[in-house]
Amino acid sequence: GCLGVGSQGTGNMKGFLQHKDFQIVAVCDVDKAHRDNAASIVNGAYESQDCASYNDFRELLERSDLDVLSIALPDHWHSIPSIAAANKKLD
Repeated sequence: GCLGVGSQGTGNMKGFLQHKDFQIVAVCDVDKAHRDNAASIVNGAYESQDCASYNDFRELLERSDLDVLSIALPDHWHSIPSIAAANKKLD
């Protein structure tokens, strides 16, 4: 999953899309335009409409199919989602 898909997060996400051993299944951002753009990029890369999008990171973390979470948020927002992801045993 990708949490925070503004310019830095989208750049990171595009890097992950280049690796066949990763699969992005969901994106999350409070900005609808960023969220929709990221989901569109992922869906285009996989030629599907399977990428889920979330406004609230807590909903993203409820997914049972996540192994890793990429977090690209402003500095003051890193700790809460990082701790929540660690509590879910996500890398």
